[in-house]
Amino acid sequence: EICACLVGSEMCIRDRRNLIREKQVTNVFLTDVITQSEKIWLYRNCEAFLFPSEGEGFGLPVVEAMQFGKAVFAANRTSLPEVCNGHAIMWEHLDTESMVQSIREHLPDFYKDEERLARMKEHAASFSYEKHIQAYLDLYHELAQLS
Repeated sequence: EICACLVGSEMCIRDRRNLIREKQVTNVFLTDVITQSEKIWLYRNCEAFLFPSEGEGFGLPVVEAMQFGKAVFAANRTSLPEVCNGHAIMWEHLDTESMVQSIREHLPDFYKDEERLARMKEHAASFSYEKHIQAYLDLYHELAQLS
């Protein structure tokens, strides 16, 4: 049996909590905001990371899951296709049936391709804070030289 853990603020999960009660779902667990160590534990121990976000700003949770070498399933919306860059299974449709079908189709063989896992981790590593800070500093220095 597959279990899901939904993480977020009370405001984010309130509607989901009611739906879970209404449908008497027993394999979904809701948390409030979690600590950094709890987040790391979840990444290390999950089978896959599911991210059906329709309003994500950047997609850092997807990058974090990839750094842990986890299969990522994400909405084909906002910045997520660019951030995932072919290293995640992208959901065109966010209805339950389509997402479940995609997970059943792609997850069983995901971890068998070690080269794919290595490329995914390498891609995720390219999103370090140090690289981004250095890119901004380089840009600022270049702009300062133009004036």
